[in-house]
Amino acid sequence: HMFNAVSVQGLAVVAIRSGHIERGVRLGGFSERLRELAGGEAPPSIVGLSDPRELAKDDLPPERIESLVEEGRSMGVGEGLAYAREES
Repeated sequence: HMFNAVSVQGLAVVAIRSGHIERGVRLGGFSERLRELAGGEAPPSIVGLSDPRELAKDDLPPERIESLVEEGRSMGVGEGLAYAREES
């Protein structure tokens, strides 16, 4: 799940930077879920990706960010990967 978590976080960052902020934050939440399932995460200095929550904080209120993160975290693996593969 670790490789998937990093890949999904990358998709989250791209979505946010492309203007699909809510989708990106939701994907960020799903990537957190995958990291938990993998039992941890690679060090940020190795991964080199921005935190989707941080990227969205100028565009969305904190409570909306947390709601979207929880939506992503609640996805099952199959559901989340299918969502990640959808086009924005």
